[in-house]
Amino acid sequence: MIARWQQSTAVRALYAAMLLAASVTAAGTSVAADIHVFSSGAPADVAKLLAARFEQDTGHRVEFTVANLAGIQRKLASGETPDIVLLPAPVVDTLQKAGALRPGSRTDVARVGVGVVIREGAPLPDLST
Repeated sequence: MIARWQQSTAVRALYAAMLLAASVTAAGTSVAADIHVFSSGAPADVAKLLAARFEQDTGHRVEFTVANLAGIQRKLASGETPDIVLLPAPVVDTLQKAGALRPGSRTDVARVGVGVVIREGAPLPDLST
């Protein structure tokens, strides 16, 4: 039976990315791999929950560097090489074009939505832009 957390396509993609990173990192050895993840703030919370389960299932350790986009870009520019980056799609595209990430390795794992609530009786603002 598939666990509920494994059913979402995005969750499966992130879990598969961690598994792939572990297999590449530990290729030819029988020891657990350390998987290094760079993430901007928002996706890090969910990724840490998934990583905890991944660590239990595989014995591999997932280490997170959580920073704002500028901080992650500085780390990549200085030569740091994470196994996985969790960043907004436009940033990933820019980093791939600059050669900071492996071309063709992008996998979309989430979408961000924005909700707006207006107090009852208040005039509705123009949200068209």
